[in-house]
Amino acid sequence: MGVMGSIIPMPKMEGSMILTVIGSLIGHIVFGITVAKIVGDTYCLSSTCETKTK
Repeated sequence: MGVMGSIIPMPKMEGSMILTVIGSLIGHIVFGITVAKIVGDTYCLSSTCETKTK
């Protein structure tokens, strides 16, 4: 993050830090679920997944 901050000017943190942390956590969870769903379905469609029933 330090390198990115030196390349791209980052805005100053304003407001409640706890809300920023909660928002970041929720965003990462949603992103992770989305990636797992997409990759999981693609992996299972390639006939290598034994957990899905045919």
